[in-house]
Order: sequence, then C-alpha cells, then structure tokens
Amino acid sequence: MYGRDHDDPTPGPLPHQTYAVLVGGPLDGLLLDITGWRPEEIEDGVALMTIA
Repeated sequence: MYGRDHDDPTPGPLPHQTYAVLVGGPLDGLLLDITGWRPEEIEDGVALMTIA
C-alpha cells in the first residue's frame, strides 16, 4: 500500500503524493494513492470490490 513494498524498512506515505483514506470493509483505514487522478474521479467516489 502507500506505493512501497510491504517489507520496506521505512513504510508510510510518500512525500508529494496524494492519498485518500479507505473507509469500511477489510481495507478500512488504509491509504489509496490517488496521485494523478482527475478531480472528477476523486469527487465521484468509488466502491472497491474485495474478496474476504
């Protein structure tokens, strides 16, 4: 998540990137990198399908 490998010794959000917080479901609280998304893609929101 966050644009780095899961075993990176310094995990976390990258500077100069834009993130959205995922809410609800198994991904609750994780960050999604939305850097480069168009404003209409961000404003409309999205439902992410996951397999539990």
